Formats: sequence, structure tokens, C-alpha cells
Amino acid sequence: IAFFTSILACNQGSEATKENVKEAETSKDKAFPELEEDSVLTDINLRIREDINNPNLYVERARWYMEKGDKREAILNIDQAIRLDSTNLETLLIQAELFFKGGRLDASKRILDKTIKIYPNSSNAYLLMSELFLIGQDNKQSIKYADLAIKNDMYNEKAYYVKGFNDLEVGDTNKAISSTQTSVEQNPDY
Repeated sequence: IAFFTSILACNQGSEATKENVKEAETSKDKAFPELEEDSVLTDINLRIREDINNPNLYVERARWYMEKGDKREAILNIDQAIRLDSTNLETLLIQAELFFKGGRLDASKRILDKTIKIYPNSSNAYLLMSELFLIGQDNKQSIKYADLAIKNDMYNEKAYYVKGFNDLEVGDTNKAISSTQTSVEQNPDY
């Protein structure tokens, strides 16, 4: 009887332990949001292991590292993506963005010039080029590239915003208001 009682108590204890572990895991996920972020990186890493020659996966991982502020890892991943395909649109764009954020504007412009030659319909390449010229205070060129971004994607809220910012800098308040209103019309949350 004592033997059966102890087995029954162990089984009830293990079920309670399983429930406690599940509760702890759930509360741990809520208490530590970085664990969810780590699962995103884990997912990307697993997909890279399955398709090691896919440059877009390295770009995705580079973007993840950029969001976390780890430029070194982002650059390593972009370098790998470039080794796999030096003409991939996403690879070129993130490489230009990395140079841009790192203050290497000439290198960023060189990459964007190459990107625009290969992908003349890339609104994102035109938009980043527009931002480069905006920082360089060449509003005429910045507006030109913002217009090209809009021509290739008329719903690009950021292109309208950059255009409006340029209009404001050159003193054309009416155009600035119009552009920023159009930006918000494209995306009310922008």
C-alpha cells in the first residue's frame, strides 16, 4: 500500500511540475521579450542552414543585427550576401544603407549609382539617394530622386516626406505641406 501511495504521489507531483514549468515558460516569455527576439534570430539561422547560398537570408539577418545596433555582425552578413550575389537588389540596398548610417556617404552613393544602373525601377534606391542629397544639402538633386522614387512607387509615404522636407528647406512651405499631407494620406500612421 505504501508503495502504490508513493507512486501515485509522484505522478501527481510530476503533473504539477509539468504545469509549473509551462507557467514559468509562459511568464518568462512575457517577462523577457528579448527571448522572443532571439527566436527571430534562431529562425533566420535555421533557414540559413537549410539554404546556405541564399543571399536574401543573410540580408535578413543583417537587417536584424542593424536593428539591434550590431554594425559589425550586420557588415559580416552583408559581406557574405555580396560574395553570393553582388547584384542582388536587397544586398545592394542594405550595403548602401550601412555605409549611409556609418557616415560613409561617398561609398553609399557609389553603391546606389550601381544599384540604379542595374535596377532602374527601384524606388528604394532612389529614396535612399534622395536622403543622401538631403543630408548633403543638395535639395534640387534630393527632390529629383524623391520624384523618381514616387514615379516608381506612387504610394511611397517616405518619398513624399523627404520631398516635403526638401521643400521646407528651400522655403516653399505650401509644397512642403502638400507633400507631407500626401505622405500621411499614403500611410496615416507615418
